[in-house]
This record gives sequence, C-alpha cells and structure tokens, in this order.
Amino acid sequence: YNNNSLLYPIVEEYVSYLNTKLTNATGSLLTYNQAKNLGCDNSTGSCSSAPSWVYSTNYWTGSASGARGVWCVSSDGNFFNCSYHYGGSHGVRPVITISTSEIQ
Repeated sequence: YNNNSLLYPIVEEYVSYLNTKLTNATGSLLTYNQAKNLGCDNSTGSCSSAPSWVYSTNYWTGSASGARGVWCVSSDGNFFNCSYHYGGSHGVRPVITISTSEIQ
C-alpha cells in the first residue's frame, strides 16, 4: 500500500475529511505485520486470537501476499491470501492515527 495503490485516494480523502476537524491525522491500511501483532495467524488462516473488532467486517489489508493477491480479513475471522478482485465482498478499513492531544 502506497500512493500508487488504487485504494490510496480513498483513504486520503477520508483523512482529508478528518483533518477538517483535526490537525495531523494520518491514514493507511492495516499491514500484514500489524494484523499478526493483533492476533491474526497466517499459518492457521485465522484471526480468532485477535480482538473481535479486527474481524468484524471483510477488508483488504495493505500488504501484498503475492503477485496478484493481498492479505484479507473476513468477518468470520479468516485471515487469508485473496485476490484484489474481491471488490464485491471486501472493502477498506483505514487505520487512522491521531494525536492524543486532539481527543477531547
């Protein structure tokens, strides 16, 4: 995931909206390593050890899993290599970072 990604403008538009209310919000897609750190495991294909919010919806991560795939998380707790053509069943779930000083 970078500024060459087709999803980049979608995330950036959301960040721009947030920055009308905040000052330094940043956004990206969840990475493979972040998913693993949260409890997703590619060897079992599961995010069952992660908090439930991690797998409460279907989405692409920002990490490639091969030449034509990305790592995906699904609402049934699966963590798997999926085609980036899963447009009808997967979406984006931006990771938004804001300063704690902006939380009221």
